[in-house]
Amino acid sequence: MIEQDTGATQPTDDEYAVANVVTTSCRLERVHPRYYLRYVACLTVGLSFICLGLQGCSRGTQPVLPLIVAGPNFGQKPTLAFAKGIPPKDLQVEVISPGSGTPVKRGDTVEVNFLGQVWGERKPFDDSFDQDQPVRFVVGAGQVVEAWDRGLIGERTGSRIEMSVPPSLGFGADGSSSVQPEATVIYVIDILANSPGY
Repeated sequence: MIEQDTGATQPTDDEYAVANVVTTSCRLERVHPRYYLRYVACLTVGLSFICLGLQGCSRGTQPVLPLIVAGPNFGQKPTLAFAKGIPPKDLQVEVISPGSGTPVKRGDTVEVNFLGQVWGERKPFDDSFDQDQPVRFVVGAGQVVEAWDRGLIGERTGSRIEMSVPPSLGFGADGSSSVQPEATVIYVIDILANSPGY
């Protein structure tokens, strides 16, 4: 018997239905040499659906960053929806919409709008969209959490990125007044401007 990972999401009825159709088709083929390759391909597709539904394979267990379910465009305040499961252990940066400006380098002064939310929480703990006050800082100077100093390098002005920040690159074991200790934090960041450093 295979134990189910308690952190995995259950497959939907549609995923069960597709997997059932695929595996039934495979059984009808039987393993005749003439149909061997077709059988293997069919079985692979069936297992892929099961893997995606149960998140039981190596790719399925990879944590997925929260979806932006409202305000998806650059300049709009985003709303996040979290999937079930554990957060990523390492820093992850995903480009939501690429910009066409100058890439950010260490020592550059950047201006950003951001929203920060603790993994799994319903509400953000901080954001500059509501305040209409973009944050300005020097990249790599330790003026912000370390994840920002690392994760913004190479991203272009005009980009919207989503960043998953582990405790070691965020608020650590101490946390803050609005972030509990050892919490993973999600940021959505719009890079508004970038001035080259000297």
